[in-house]
Amino acid sequence: MKKFYLSMFLLGTCGLTAQAQLSNGGLPKSMQSPIKNAGYVPKLSYVAPDWNTFIAKREKDESIGLARPYQVALPVNTELSFPSSGSMVTQADNSKVWRAQIQIQGAPAIGLYYDNFRLPEGVKMFLSNDNENQILGSFTSANNSDDNLFANEPVLGEIVNIELNIEPGVDLNAIQLHMNKALVYFRSYEYLNKYQQAEDANQSKPTDVDPLGIEGSSSTCQINAICPLGVNYPKQRKSTVQIIHPDGFFCSASLVNNTGNTASSCKNYLLTATHCEPNNDTSGAPFSQLLVRFNFERKSCGLGAAAQVNTLTGVNFRARANYIDASPPEINGDFLLVELKNAIPVSWDVYQSGWNRATTMPANLVYPKRYIGFHHPAGDVKKVTTYNALNPNGEAGGSMGPGTHWLISDIDSGGIEGGSSGSSLFDGNGRIIGIASVAGNPDPSCATSGKGDHSDFYRFVEYGKFSLAWDYSEDGNFDNRMLKPWLDPTNSGVMTLDPLKSNCSDFGSTGITNNNALLDNNISIYPNPTSTGIVTARINFASASDVDVDIFNVTGAKQGTYHLKNILNGAYTFDLSAYANGVYLIRFSNGDNFTTKKIMLAK
Repeated sequence: MKKFYLSMFLLGTCGLTAQAQLSNGGLPKSMQSPIKNAGYVPKLSYVAPDWNTFIAKREKDESIGLARPYQVALPVNTELSFPSSGSMVTQADNSKVWRAQIQIQGAPAIGLYYDNFRLPEGVKMFLSNDNENQILGSFTSANNSDDNLFANEPVLGEIVNIELNIEPGVDLNAIQLHMNKALVYFRSYEYLNKYQQAEDANQSKPTDVDPLGIEGSSSTCQINAICPLGVNYPKQRKSTVQIIHPDGFFCSASLVNNTGNTASSCKNYLLTATHCEPNNDTSGAPFSQLLVRFNFERKSCGLGAAAQVNTLTGVNFRARANYIDASPPEINGDFLLVELKNAIPVSWDVYQSGWNRATTMPANLVYPKRYIGFHHPAGDVKKVTTYNALNPNGEAGGSMGPGTHWLISDIDSGGIEGGSSGSSLFDGNGRIIGIASVAGNPDPSCATSGKGDHSDFYRFVEYGKFSLAWDYSEDGNFDNRMLKPWLDPTNSGVMTLDPLKSNCSDFGSTGITNNNALLDNNISIYPNPTSTGIVTARINFASASDVDVDIFNVTGAKQGTYHLKNILNGAYTFDLSAYANGVYLIRFSNGDNFTTKKIMLAK
């Protein structure tokens, strides 16, 4: 069986009702009032890369069996500097406004990358598109990093306006601004179309057919993370993020807890796969310009409102396994640990996952426990995948042979696609035990995306073992080649650790909601499986309660709803005979607590 890396090439922040790169908001001065002596704004123009030639070569590579990650953007080298690339005017209050433009002819959208970025106090930077409907910023000294690297999310169209608002008294020599690269988006930028001019909105354009960008880019067989399959693991879901590499790769990752965390000393580490950064870097732009996207998920199981996302820029390298670029893969350890440069705002409601470094796991789990993963397949909004069985003898072509990976040969619910790389495998108690590494066994019945495109949807996946990465020695006995020094800095020797709020404010919870336990023992479903579609729920409560009953299919689509009033005990019948054969989830809720039962319909 062919095994494929699961990383993908860069996509935009797509399908959002809002995008929130860490900034201070506000409007540039040029949009607040006329700029005195505004004059000419210099424009630096560049030629867009040849997307059609790139795609033709990519298709040729794939035709001869070379696995290549998905890509939606190509880089262009640029040369934009403060102050030489723009024009500056002084206002009546002695403040200054500096403006410049970059144009990449025919670019649908542009992301900017800086190899020298440092703003002193009193300087604000804004970006906008040509019609000034889209504004990013303000960016200030709070966005500075130790290595002076920075990046921005994409701006719609072929022109980006760059503006600095400089307060009186600021030393201009202290401003460091040099943009050395831009990424031109040819796919997955459609969500930005809302920033078009009103008169442009009715024009027929290829991008208009999909205003949600990458939402729906994964297989129609994928299941939204918020659906009943993942409802008992909210902290694990909230710890899962999407990461975007400045060279165009994107992967999934998880925030991970460590034994040294306290409310007064809180570190946010991020765990992903080493092949998500294929250059074996340990510093520099791949990390300082990494975009980390939180909460890119639907808020309801069905379509509902579009997703919202929060973004931070920049991480510091901590540890990784060496990456060997080979096809087919030659992987032993597949882990990369980084630390966020900036604190995560509490309002984002993010968690660090717990972990389990045991070398053995149960081969099978009994429902409602399951092996579970949250991830961003094909760059889509967060999805959930579940597994009932686990094989400890997986491998991905590395020199260490079998046993480096957890092997799952037949996924129970959901599936894996490019972009799932680096996502975590959680044990039945919701702790990390593996990192998504390679996959295979494409399912032709799930080969269509939500947008009607081809989808590589895999039923076979291998996760690099967390236990192997713990005190990994294949690349030398160094702190930056293993997880242990970072995730157990207190040398506690513990085998497991629970999840934690990203600001380290809550301790002592596994993160699995126990609400179902309050109802689970009071409700039973039979017969299961059912050959007639008639299902009975036996209920026995300590006190009377109203109960809502929702029935979902395995994709999360609601099939029916019942309202039971003032229930104490008894038997209640539900008719599923009109439903197609398959697995269904029946959720019981009394307003405070809930439990979900799985039923098999086999007529």
